[in-house]
Amino acid sequence: MNQKGFSLVEMVLVVTIIGIIAAIAVPSLSKAIAAAENGTAVSTLKTIASAQSTVMTQRNRYGRLDEVNLVQNGRLGTVLLNVLSRGKFKYEMVPANPTDAELKASFRIKATRVIDAAQTPYVVEMDERGFITTVFP
Repeated sequence: MNQKGFSLVEMVLVVTIIGIIAAIAVPSLSKAIAAAENGTAVSTLKTIASAQSTVMTQRNRYGRLDEVNLVQNGRLGTVLLNVLSRGKFKYEMVPANPTDAELKASFRIKATRVIDAAQTPYVVEMDERGFITTVFP
């Protein structure tokens, strides 16, 4: 009798190999996605710095996040209560509600990844000089 098909041992072997490959690939993929998101946050901070130069030229002070977003025609994200949301990050000014006098001298913006319990937090800050500093991790 000449039957065609796979034996149970062959099927178990294939499933095991696929499981091993998945166990290796999924964490690597998750890390790559997180690194790409972090890179996007840094890129957004650089865009904000550029828009801050425009606001400084127009108003003789740096701008709040809603003003900076307006300079970028709303492309930076959604601003609600002085917090800019874009992707998995929220951007906040430090202090949260700077005065015009404080904005004449400097600004600081903190980007924080909105996470669940399984993800590693990521926080970066940028100042008026355009320096981006990793706060955490």
